[in-house]
Amino acid sequence: MWHKNVYTPPVRLGNWYEDVVLEEETIKDFLHKKSQNELLMQKTAFVKEKLLQPVELSVVSDGYVRFGNTVQIKNLGDPSRIYFGKPRADCVLSANCDTDLVFNGGLLVPPCKVTGSRQTSPCLQNSFIITSGNESDDGQMLHYNQTFYLRIPDQIGGHLYLQSDRFDFSKCSQRARHQQVFLSDQTMYLAKWRVLYFNQLLRLEHDYHPVCANKIVIINHVYTNQNLNVEDTSRLLSTEYNADYEITAHTLLDEHKAEKEQNLWLITTREPEGIALPPRCLKTPPSPVVPCIEETIPAVKEAETKPAGICSLTISEEERQGMVHDLQNEESRLHSQYIDEHTKDPRYRKKVEFADPNNKEDLPCSNCNISNNSSNNHNKDAVAPTTTPAEASKM
Repeated sequence: MWHKNVYTPPVRLGNWYEDVVLEEETIKDFLHKKSQNELLMQKTAFVKEKLLQPVELSVVSDGYVRFGNTVQIKNLGDPSRIYFGKPRADCVLSANCDTDLVFNGGLLVPPCKVTGSRQTSPCLQNSFIITSGNESDDGQMLHYNQTFYLRIPDQIGGHLYLQSDRFDFSKCSQRARHQQVFLSDQTMYLAKWRVLYFNQLLRLEHDYHPVCANKIVIINHVYTNQNLNVEDTSRLLSTEYNADYEITAHTLLDEHKAEKEQNLWLITTREPEGIALPPRCLKTPPSPVVPCIEETIPAVKEAETKPAGICSLTISEEERQGMVHDLQNEESRLHSQYIDEHTKDPRYRKKVEFADPNNKEDLPCSNCNISNNSSNNHNKDAVAPTTTPAEASKM
């Protein structure tokens, strides 16, 4: 152990002076970093204190998203909960900055990473403001297939916008190697996004219709035509205080050419308390009331009492019996008309079917099924049968 100093500096043996100077310099460096808030614990505490401040989302009274609203971009978890024991949980789009990039007057410094945080409570880190680039559009409804920008709140740097660009070997996501999504201070074509309807069969019909809040939508990048995507659990990113999902711009389709769950998002807002939203924009629409077939007929009813597409009108028992009586009268009228037409037609006079050959009085008329005993007036005008039963059977 000759190479190791077994004595402390107060003993004054060995290289004690160098140890004293080294310890003093270490203390001076620590105090200098502490005064400048450059310690790792201070950086982490500043990030948690600044970015995790609670935020109140915008209240939508009519259920539609508008420009200027503070919203959350949320992705629902994997519906299958048995994927290798670690299914994908619910996550929200959030800004993830390094601790070295925080010190600019308390604002985030571009470029800033974007991750899918499992901390879903609204805060400055995972809240975004929908803007159109034109201040006159604030308060206007956001429509499907309409371009917009997503920027972070003003408290942490409202000049940063969500952007994406085509990937190459030097510019791509860290784990999945897909198209990268980040925050930048440039409002250009790379920062334009649009909302698409989640069902590709009805997407064209919903173009330029208002976007409902808290409904499943697809957020598409205008320049590259790639959908906002959250990667699976095998591509987690380690942050200062959690392990988040990686966010990319990549379109995932299933065997039916429909977008998978990783491309489906919710534009989450805060619903007003005590106010019922329209059925079209409810987060969970009420179950349709399907009436009995015998007691209903197709009709149009008020939209506020029935969901769209399920309209019916209940009728009383007397009205139902009246409708049945009318149908029976119409059937009797058509039957009488059919008999009259065949009675006047001479082609049917020779074709006779005897009900009973031994009873001549019960023989039906040659033109209808009325017996001789039932209607004497009818038999006067009817033509007598000209054939016998044997001849009729041969015919």
